[in-house]
Amino acid sequence: MSRKADDEIPQPGAVAGSYEANKNSRAYRDVTQSGWPDLPASQAVNFVKDTPLEPVTLVVAGRMGSQELYRNWGDPAWDLGSYWTDKPFETEDDFYGLAAVEKTWNSGQYLALLKNTGLLTEIKAWRGVTAVQPAIDMATKAPSPNYHLPGGVIQTFIPYNTLPYVVNTPSAWAPSDAPPGLARLAPKVAPPAPGTAAHKTHYEALADLVDHLAAALGGASGALANAGARIADASARAKFAEQAAPLERIAAGLRANASNLTSTGARAQARLLAQSLIPLARYLDGTIIRSGPGGAIDGAVADIVKWACAIDAAAP
Repeated sequence: MSRKADDEIPQPGAVAGSYEANKNSRAYRDVTQSGWPDLPASQAVNFVKDTPLEPVTLVVAGRMGSQELYRNWGDPAWDLGSYWTDKPFETEDDFYGLAAVEKTWNSGQYLALLKNTGLLTEIKAWRGVTAVQPAIDMATKAPSPNYHLPGGVIQTFIPYNTLPYVVNTPSAWAPSDAPPGLARLAPKVAPPAPGTAAHKTHYEALADLVDHLAAALGGASGALANAGARIADASARAKFAEQAAPLERIAAGLRANASNLTSTGARAQARLLAQSLIPLARYLDGTIIRSGPGGAIDGAVADIVKWACAIDAAAP
C-alpha cells in the first residue's frame, strides 16, 4: 500500500487513486426484510452494491456460548458500535483500509470481542462487503484527493439496541494502557460447568477476581492522572475509586457464605451475590470503563462476568 506522497500524508490503509463517490456503494435507501430490523439508508451505503447483502441470525448456543465477532475502536468511536468482523485485524493498515474506516472516525486503539452473558440467545443483523471510502490527509485532516480506502472485508452490522456484553483488549498494533501493576489474575480452579454444583473454591475464586478488580479501580484514578489518560476531570476519575468499596463488600460476602454452603440460606445468598456482579459489570463497562483505561481493567471485568455466569448456570 502506498502511504506517502510529496504533497500529503495519507492515513493508514490508504491506497493510491482518487475516491469516486458512489462508485461501488449501495443506493441511499433503507434495506428492509420482514422479521428483521431495518438497515438504515445511512448505513446501507457502507456496503457494496454488486454483492448480496444478507440478513443473518447470529446464534448464541447455551448460557456460556458466544458468537465471536470483533471490532476495533477508540476515540471518537466506542466499543458498542454496530460494525463487526469475523476475525480481528492484525495490522493498522488492514483495519483502516479493508474496513474503510477514516482515521478521524476511529483511533482503533482497542479490540472489542462480542460476548454473551446468557440474556440474549439470537441477534438479527446484516452482513455484506465493505464499500470504499475517502482517505484522510493526516496533515490537514481533510479528505485526500489522491488516495482512498478500498474496503472489501465482510462486515456485520448489528443494530444498537441488540448489542450484548463485550470484552475489550488493546489492538494488535496499540500499546497496552493497563495501569501499572495490574496483571491478569489466573484463578486456581476452573469455573463450574453448567449443571454441576458450585463449590466453596469456585466462590472463593470469584471473590479473588472481585478483590483484584476492586484494587485496580481503587488505584486507577491516580494511574490515569499520571498517564495522562482520556479522563482529565478529577471527579470523573474518582468514579473508579468509588466502585472499589462495593466490590470489596461483595467479595467478603462471597467468602463468608462459601464457608457454609451446606446451609440453604448461605448457598442462596452466595449465588445472589454472584448474580449481582453481572449488572454491576455492565455498569462498569458502560459508564466507567469506556471513558477510561480499558485494557486490563476491562479484562478483569470480563473475567468476573465469565465466572458469575458460570456460577449462575451451575446447579443449585
